[in-house]
Amino acid sequence: MGFGIILDAIRKHGNPDVPLPPGPPFFRFSDASECDNVLKVAGFRNVDVRKVPQVWRFSASGLLFEAFRTGSVRTQALLHAQSAPALAAIRDAVGRIAGEYGNHGTVEIPCPPYSPRAEAVIPGPARTIMKRLGKWFGPGKAIEIVEEDGVRVLQIGAMRSRARCAWTRPTGSSSTTCAR
Repeated sequence: MGFGIILDAIRKHGNPDVPLPPGPPFFRFSDASECDNVLKVAGFRNVDVRKVPQVWRFSASGLLFEAFRTGSVRTQALLHAQSAPALAAIRDAVGRIAGEYGNHGTVEIPCPPYSPRAEAVIPGPARTIMKRLGKWFGPGKAIEIVEEDGVRVLQIGAMRSRARCAWTRPTGSSSTTCAR
């Protein structure tokens, strides 16, 4: 629903055909059978794709536009390519439509995504390496994802100072960085 609101506003008030780098279709994984197929082709098993009830909540109707302007990748690029008058019209249209979803002081936009679950099939060589790492570092300590100060860290080894990488996204940045 949220993507529909912004994309419809761009179609009506801007130019949806601005040049963008090639990328996957916007709604490729909005189709449960496509999610299922892609995961199976990638080698996952016991795939289960379900629609999950979800609501996007904002304290003001204008924040939906801001979420796309600052927090997305392709839609952000699409918005940045619009003329100033078109961008203002898009902002107004999105705010007006989002305001229709007001609920006791908040804006609640339904956006039920599909949530795929599947089991990874680890090939023999990778499984062997993981077992060796486990023996070297100790049980359960070979490869872990831990959270430190709100940042997820991929940790390889029992000691946190060894070969770790924290992926962060600085405020206002569209890139992810790895800090060692």
